[in-house]
Amino acid sequence: MRKTFIVLAAIISEILLTLLAASFFHVSFSEISFFIGLGITLVIYVFSSNGGIFSDYLKTMVRSDSDVIWVEGKEEDTSFHPSWLFLGSVIFTTFSLVWTAGYYWSYF
Repeated sequence: MRKTFIVLAAIISEILLTLLAASFFHVSFSEISFFIGLGITLVIYVFSSNGGIFSDYLKTMVRSDSDVIWVEGKEEDTSFHPSWLFLGSVIFTTFSLVWTAGYYWSYF
């Protein structure tokens, strides 16, 4: 039940955010929904993973700013921990892609 609530809350909040952005930029919901969903999905992905290029960049910046001699250790591989919030965002992005494709189908 809790997992379903998290997924539905993610979808509803992305719908509300898309409606707000659409009214702010004076575009239709269909034109902007996929891009909002994709952006939110990528942000959740970045903050749900550890290791990899972002971690290496941060370690490099800290090492260059400090005078401490660092002992080389094992580098971390990128690992991703999908959450129910991420799943809700992927569902919204998928449906908005289908919605946007249907909206612009007459142009093809």
